[in-house]
Amino acid sequence: MCSVIAGVRAINRAGLSKHLRARNDFLTEEALVSLFTRGLKKPKYLISDFDSDTDIIDILPKGYVLLKVDTINEGIDFPWDADMQAAGYFCASTALTDIAACGGEPLGVLAGWSIPRDLSRSTIVALSSGFRECLQNAGTYLLGGDTNYSDEFALSVVCVGQVPKVSLMTRHGAQEGDRVGLVGESGRFNAGYIAHHELKASRGVYRQMLVQRPMLVEGRILGRSRLASSCTDTVDGLEKSLRLLCESSNTGALIDDEAIKLSHIAGAIARRNHMSRLEMASKPAGDLCLLFTCPEAHRLQIETSIPGRVSWIGQLTCSKGITLNLKGKASSSGRMGFSHGPSTKLFPSGARARADAHRTYGPRHVSHLMSNVRLKYILHQLAP
Repeated sequence: MCSVIAGVRAINRAGLSKHLRARNDFLTEEALVSLFTRGLKKPKYLISDFDSDTDIIDILPKGYVLLKVDTINEGIDFPWDADMQAAGYFCASTALTDIAACGGEPLGVLAGWSIPRDLSRSTIVALSSGFRECLQNAGTYLLGGDTNYSDEFALSVVCVGQVPKVSLMTRHGAQEGDRVGLVGESGRFNAGYIAHHELKASRGVYRQMLVQRPMLVEGRILGRSRLASSCTDTVDGLEKSLRLLCESSNTGALIDDEAIKLSHIAGAIARRNHMSRLEMASKPAGDLCLLFTCPEAHRLQIETSIPGRVSWIGQLTCSKGITLNLKGKASSSGRMGFSHGPSTKLFPSGARARADAHRTYGPRHVSHLMSNVRLKYILHQLAP
């Protein structure tokens, strides 16, 4: 279940990871999920697997209940020198994106906030404001949650959704010969990541990186049309998401690099750094795009139903693995994408990183604590 996976990621990032490293006994995310789920009995109403991105519950006569939990951490999902309202937006949109990939509609979210003790009130307000903006734009609601103080920022978001049974999409079901489609612009997150580490990031770059709309409308169109054979999101990177989709369907893929649509900034960075478009869309992470497959016969109908948003980037093959066609030369893409593990850090984190951002961009920390009651009051002013 996605809740099990998110719990494992949180544990992996915290004390257990230190214990495992001390014993030279590091376990991969997959091994940890297997460890925690071993011997668990799967209920009859759970039709998804334990390692699925979204849990699919069969308790309605004509629809499925969708459950998704995602944990956002400082140092991984955003830098402290970014616009905090944009960071808050990203916190909500990542969980909603998995509902979109199923063709579902969100009913609401639960949010568990772990707030650093030195974080300023203005920063907390900005984070909650961006979170609220994303929920409002998605037409969904805050159903409840929890707040607490901690050494580093973390936010666990549980999204509850629903989808008609005939409209459900998963990453299973693709077949050899299906076309590979991509909805949205790729490379936005990685453009912000590269600009950050080159010390060239601006607030505009960070907003493009983090203010990514969950493609709920496009997902529902694909699901209700019943034309897509599979669908997933690309938040862990385009190559990794495509690889997992192909493995789920026992296929491979041939990808045309030039067909991958990048944002303007991402395209400029890729050309300057001599990166393939696939690498720009995959390393070190990905974006909130939808990756789907469909038979060739359905291609035109999908283009018509989602005008101007679909890029056709390749085709599924019987050969396993991802083959990239780059400037007329075909080669293996290599394995790229975000790796969930205790040592993974994309940005500086902790009190020092917050203090550095405070000196450069304004208040990020204070010397006194708000009461937990006051903290809950600020964060729970979120319902549209």
